[in-house]
Amino acid sequence: MTEIKRFEKFAIILLLVWIFTVIPNRMIFRIMVPFLKSSVAVDQVSVMQTTLVTAQSLLAHILKVVIAIWVFIQASRDGSARWVWALFALFYGMSALILYFIFDLLKEIRSLKTEIAK
Repeated sequence: MTEIKRFEKFAIILLLVWIFTVIPNRMIFRIMVPFLKSSVAVDQVSVMQTTLVTAQSLLAHILKVVIAIWVFIQASRDGSARWVWALFALFYGMSALILYFIFDLLKEIRSLKTEIAK
C-alpha cells in the first residue's frame, strides 16, 4: 500500500507543476494579448510579456528548491544519498524527481524479488 501512496504523491506533484508552469505560460498570455493589443500600446504589451516570463522563471526556480527539499527529505527516509539527490533536483527539477522515483521503484522491485527468492 505504501507504493500506491508514493505514486499518488508523485501524480499530485506532477499535476501541480503542470498547473503552475505550463498553463500560465501557454494559456494566459495567449488569451490576454489579443485584448491588450487593441487597447494598450505595443510597448506595454511587451513589458507585460517580460513580466510574465520573469514571474514564470521565478516560479520555476522556487519549484526547483521545493522539489530539492522534498527529495532531500525522502532520500533521508529511504537511506539514499540525500545531498546528491538534493543537488541533482536543484539543478534539474522535475527530471530529478522522476529519476528518483524510478530508482526508488527499482529498489522496491529488487527487494520484492529477494523476498520471493527466500
